[in-house]
Amino acid sequence: MTKETYGHVRDGYTIPELRAMMSAVGFQPYADGHYANFFTEMVELGINLAYVKVLNRKKAASDADHGHAAIAPSSSDQVRKVERTLKLYRLIYPFTRAAASFDVLLNPFRVGYAVAVAFRKPA
Repeated sequence: MTKETYGHVRDGYTIPELRAMMSAVGFQPYADGHYANFFTEMVELGINLAYVKVLNRKKAASDADHGHAAIAPSSSDQVRKVERTLKLYRLIYPFTRAAASFDVLLNPFRVGYAVAVAFRKPA
């Protein structure tokens, strides 16, 4: 699945890039980290493939004509349209969360695929 499928326009920023960009406009970084290692990524990929290729086939085709992201509903109207799918996700969530928790086994050895940096705006 491509970044465009997710509604992204670029692959993302590194922690140093985020720190530099936000520092340049006056924010002060105070914490950073990574998350989403192999197991989390596999769970997410499986859920997204199921959603795009199976559960949301017809809707994705019609939304593509209107410029909507195929994966994440972004309005209350879109959420209502996928309400049954969200109920299914609620049922499988404990299992997907358990699978993703195996990432803790990799943390000493790998940096996650996603990063976060916290900033403060000076007074």
